[in-house]
Amino acid sequence: MAFLEVHMVQVKEILRRWQAGESKMAIGRASGVSARTVGRYIEAASALGIKRDGEPPGEEVLAQLLRRNHPDPLPARQTPAAASLAGREEQLARWLKEERLQLTRVHELLVRDGTSVSYTSLRRYVREAGLWKPARATVLMAQWPAGEVAEMDFGKLGSIVDAITAKRQTVWALLVVLPYSRHCFA
Repeated sequence: MAFLEVHMVQVKEILRRWQAGESKMAIGRASGVSARTVGRYIEAASALGIKRDGEPPGEEVLAQLLRRNHPDPLPARQTPAAASLAGREEQLARWLKEERLQLTRVHELLVRDGTSVSYTSLRRYVREAGLWKPARATVLMAQWPAGEVAEMDFGKLGSIVDAITAKRQTVWALLVVLPYSRHCFA
C-alpha cells in the first residue's frame, strides 16, 4: 500500500471542516484523504485538547499533529550518483564558487573526466552538499478572518474578434481572490 503524505494545509482544512460540523466521509471526499485518515487526525486533535465547538487550532498544535502522524524521515541512503561524486566536493566547490562555472559546464567536465552521473543527480548532490543555490523558501500566507480581506489584480487577457463587426477587441479582467477560502472571481 502506498503512503500518502498529508500536508499542513490539508490538516488545517480537515480540522476546519470538522469544527464546521461536516462528517468524516464528507471531509475525506473534499480533502482527498480517506475517512480513516480524517478520523486519525480528529482523534489526535481531540487528544491535544481541540474541541469540535471550540477555537480553531493554532500553528503549534498543527505542527504537533504533523509530527505525531508523520514518521521520522527515512535514513539517507547512498545513491550511485552520490557514490561516484564522493570525494569531489572540493573540486565541485572550486568550479562553482571560485571559477563561477554553470552547472551544465560542471556536468560536461565530469562526463569528460569519466564520471557517469546525470545532470539531475549532479544538481541534487551539489544542492544537498550546500555547494550550490539553496532551495527556494516557501512563503507562508497570512491568516485573515472570513470576509476581512480580498486580493485584487487587473490585467490584459488578450484579444478576441467581434463576430458582428469583425474587429479585434482587447479583453481585460479584474481578478479578486478571497484569502480565507482561496476562491477566485474574474
